[in-house]
Amino acid sequence: MNRELVEKFDLGKRDNSFRRINEYHSIDIFIGYDIQGNPTIAIRGKRNKHKIISTKYIEVRIGNENDNLALLSFSLLDMSMFNIFIQFCDDIIYSTLNDKIETVLDKVIDRWESWKRMFKNINREILSEQSIKGLIGELLFLDKYMIERYGSNIAIKSWTGAQLAYKDFEIEDLWYEIKTVTSNALTVKISSIQQLDSELEGYLIVINLDKNNNIKNTVSLNYLVERIKEKILNIDDRFLFLSKLSEIGYEYNDQYNNYNYILKDINFYMVKDDFPKIKKSDLKKGIVNTNYEISLQYIDKFVKEVDVYGFEGI
Repeated sequence: MNRELVEKFDLGKRDNSFRRINEYHSIDIFIGYDIQGNPTIAIRGKRNKHKIISTKYIEVRIGNENDNLALLSFSLLDMSMFNIFIQFCDDIIYSTLNDKIETVLDKVIDRWESWKRMFKNINREILSEQSIKGLIGELLFLDKYMIERYGSNIAIKSWTGAQLAYKDFEIEDLWYEIKTVTSNALTVKISSIQQLDSELEGYLIVINLDKNNNIKNTVSLNYLVERIKEKILNIDDRFLFLSKLSEIGYEYNDQYNNYNYILKDINFYMVKDDFPKIKKSDLKKGIVNTNYEISLQYIDKFVKEVDVYGFEGI
C-alpha cells in the first residue's frame, strides 16, 4: 500500500482540506475528504462529453469550473474498500504523470472503466493459509526469476494467475509449474495430470518455505506484492498484475502481515519424457483425472542449476 498517499488522506481528514498530490505532477490532482466525509480524489482537465457511471462503492461526479475546465472526482462510499481505493488513486496518479490537461480526463475515465471490474471482484476475506503460501511461491518465482530473465512485461503476461490454465507460467515453447513445500518435505503433490503432462519440455519449480514469526529476513504476501509493483514501470503491466491478483482473491489486508515465511531454497527440475509423471495417455478409459505425489529424493537427478536473482537475500 502507498503509505505516503494514506498519510496525505489522513492530513486532509484532520484539517478538512484537499491537497494537491505534489508540485511535480503535470496535472492538478487533489486528495482529501468531501463534505460527506468520504475519501476523494479529484482531477482537473479539459471538459469532455463522456458519461460516467458511479457504483455502489464509488460515487463519481464531474463539475464544470468554466467553459474549458472540469473537475472529475471519485469518492469512496464504503471504508472497507479503502485499501483498494488507495491502489486506484495510486494508479490514477501514476498513469497521468506526464499527461496533458487536454486529454487527462479521457485517460482517467478509461482507467475507471477498467477499475470498475476490480471493485466488483473484491474479496473481503483473506486467502487460506495454504493459498497464501502457494501465492507467495508464485510471486517469489515471478520476482526472482521471471522478471529478471524476461523483463516485467513478458513475465507478467506469462503468469497465468487464476486463469483456467494448466501451468503457472507459459512463455513461448517453455512452461514452469510452481510448487511450494516446507523445507523438510519428502514429496511434492501434483494436483492434476495436466500440470506436468506436455509435449513441450518444461520445469517443475519446487520452492521451500518455512513459516517464521520473526519478521527479519522473511517475506509476506503484502511485502512481495509491493516489491513487484515497484519493479513494474509500465502502468498497463502494473494494472494487469493487480488484476490477476484480484482474480485470485488477493487485496491488500493488514492480516497478511501475520503470515511470514523464510525462503530456504528454489529447485528447478527439468521435466522430460523420462521424468516420473502420469500422462493422460496412461489413464484407463473412464478415468479423466487424478492427483499423485512425487518423491523429491528420486528426482534429484533431474535438478538443473539455474541462477536465481537475489536468492542469498530476500
